[in-house]
Amino acid sequence: MPNSRALITALVVAAAAVALWAWLSGPAAAHVPAEVPGTARDVDGQVDRATAAAPLDPRAEPERVRVAVDDLEGFDDVCRLTVLLRTLVADSERPAPFADVALLLPDRVAPAKVGRTDRGGRVTFALAGAAGMRIVLRSGLGGTASATIGERGAQTVELVVPARVLTNGRVVQTGSAPVPFADLVLLHWGHDAADPGALWHIGRADADGRFDVPLHAGGRLGARHPDFADSAMYLVRPRRGGDPDAMPPTQTFELQLLATRAFVQGTVVDAANAPVAFAEVEVQSTRTAPSGAELAGPPARGRCDADGRFQLDGVAAGPARWTARADGFGWKVDHGELQTGRNHELRIALPPASSIRGRIEAATDGKPVANAVVAAGDPGTLAHRATRTGADGRYTLHSLGSGDVEVRAAHAVGRARGAVAVPAGGEARWDAVLGDAAGEDFVHGVVVDQQQRPLEGWSIVVRQKGHDPVARATDAQGRFRVPVARPDHLDVRAFAPGRLLTSFADAMARDQQAGTPVRLQVDTSATTSVAGRVLDASAAGAPATIGCWHYQRREYARYTADAEGRFTIPRAPLGTIDLTIEHPGHVAHETGAIELQRGLPVDLGTIHLSLGGGLHGQVLGPGGTAPPACTLTLVQQGSARQLNAEYDGGGYRFRGVPAGQHTLLVQGERIAGAALPVTIEPGVDTPLDLEIQLGLHRRVQVRVPPGGGRRVTLALRASASDVRWIATGEVARASERADGVATFETWMLAGSYEVVAATDAGHQGQQQIRFATDATGDVTLRVAPR
Repeated sequence: MPNSRALITALVVAAAAVALWAWLSGPAAAHVPAEVPGTARDVDGQVDRATAAAPLDPRAEPERVRVAVDDLEGFDDVCRLTVLLRTLVADSERPAPFADVALLLPDRVAPAKVGRTDRGGRVTFALAGAAGMRIVLRSGLGGTASATIGERGAQTVELVVPARVLTNGRVVQTGSAPVPFADLVLLHWGHDAADPGALWHIGRADADGRFDVPLHAGGRLGARHPDFADSAMYLVRPRRGGDPDAMPPTQTFELQLLATRAFVQGTVVDAANAPVAFAEVEVQSTRTAPSGAELAGPPARGRCDADGRFQLDGVAAGPARWTARADGFGWKVDHGELQTGRNHELRIALPPASSIRGRIEAATDGKPVANAVVAAGDPGTLAHRATRTGADGRYTLHSLGSGDVEVRAAHAVGRARGAVAVPAGGEARWDAVLGDAAGEDFVHGVVVDQQQRPLEGWSIVVRQKGHDPVARATDAQGRFRVPVARPDHLDVRAFAPGRLLTSFADAMARDQQAGTPVRLQVDTSATTSVAGRVLDASAAGAPATIGCWHYQRREYARYTADAEGRFTIPRAPLGTIDLTIEHPGHVAHETGAIELQRGLPVDLGTIHLSLGGGLHGQVLGPGGTAPPACTLTLVQQGSARQLNAEYDGGGYRFRGVPAGQHTLLVQGERIAGAALPVTIEPGVDTPLDLEIQLGLHRRVQVRVPPGGGRRVTLALRASASDVRWIATGEVARASERADGVATFETWMLAGSYEVVAATDAGHQGQQQIRFATDATGDVTLRVAPR
């Protein structure tokens, strides 16, 4: 690198990597160790004067810039390295403000130094004793680049990150009010078994809560703000392959910060009750994530001080899991309930360290496998450790928790997994042979075209109930071999190179068995295309989300319109589909059934979305307490359409509700089913607090004859037009020839009601039911063809 003020332009080129999920992709940089931001000592930076002199939004908040620095005392070869972080969208570059940048020294044993860019997209690191050394830069937006440190002086590196997905949307609180200047965070997918997935700051919303952040990496996106609990996290799917110069896909999000915030602090101690300095701590909400979200919130991670004390912000109230670990100790995992507004004092006692050692060899020749990754514990959490084998195939995993610990080994020659009983403070042994003989199940097969020619570089996604999807790519002979967590009921799908893995698969095979060859033949002639344009309520193009359900294939796919609202579903399989088109603040548009026929492309023309309204408020029961669980449903007058609210700790919220008259149903365990009329106006978020009463319980069992259907909808009403309670349940049958039963637990005020049951096969039944303190037996209702 030239001396002072020389400019290095480092264009980030991140190799595509197949990660844990089917559509997971992140910056593949195997030569760069994964680091958790925050390990450097951070100090407040000053506003860059050149940037501050530029015209700014008068509503803009003060700068919050952090700069990572070395201890410079005693060094005379100090270099101040400024990184200019930029994003590249098509052919246009722009600064990337308020995003984390990590600087690593691969040739020196030192933690990553992490800083956040200012409003102009720049961050400065002060380095001592690093002249002539190679540095690696990694940004929260994704991608890596390297350069060489010059002599003493000021130097600049321009880090350019090509965008593979555009994320935009709003950060709001309950009631849709925007939250200004909230931080955007991205939980990256782990690069390998040793990486728990780092949480990076990637940008900040503006004064109206809106954001627009181009990303190269994939993962889960959320928002945080000092005055709220963190939002849920949603999946971000970058484009993989395809034309690098094409405009990347757009994903739009509405990230809701929660008022139900808990405060967590505490101390980490050892078995002798002495504080453990600099232990790592993690608190993760285990609440049910809202519809469409991957996680209820990001993990809150931190490190204890020298006295073993820690404090974590942004944790949502409700059920949570906390974990602590430190070198030389075993990890500790515990669970509990966090209360809104309370300051929770946790005391986490780390057990003595346990360990696992062993030897890894190959199934083919029995020779030791060097550089295999061996991991133990729960991936993606702090209750997890990983290492690599030496040249002799031996390894040791230190600082483990005790009990039944899951272990895994992976290398190009194969994989293995198992469970080890680890004694507290002791050592266990686990030797493994990598390959099918090690006990891991695999799905293998080949992908060919109609002429039986092998297809190379196609993505193979295996979905397995109860486990994450797994992805691999076909080789030059079109073959694939995918490790799976279960041996049966596997769904195998193939996607062409560059095709988003949320699209319809180009070929698929359901209910496959591990070990049985799968042959996937791609027939592009049995497809057509669907296109259209989506306009919002102001007649502007809307980057809407298009969800598509295929009836015959029982397959759901998702697409995104571009900035002009145009979308195309290429290679859509023939058959019957329906589309649900959604855009924040608007009423979802449902197309109904569309028949796709060979050689007949479908043009839906222009789809105008109408402006939706909202409804929000608090639910309070007797004594002013909120029910822990509650279901709120809006039923549109003159329509069978229903919308369900998001509910959290007493607060509820409906989004995108059609304007007009609706009936609001409130029901839940111990809650008396209630109904009241509400009027929704377009563009208006209506507040409505609800007081509920406790109800009386009756169990209703709906008996369904053979062939009478698989699902039952049950309604309770005080009159023919006054529905008070509604639910849908599955029919359980001992055999296809036996009667089935769907069971419902209902709660109502004292009185008589008509109960009506209808199945998906057209069967129906009804009768009167009485709720009273002396009416406690089960009610049986039979359905028959109408």
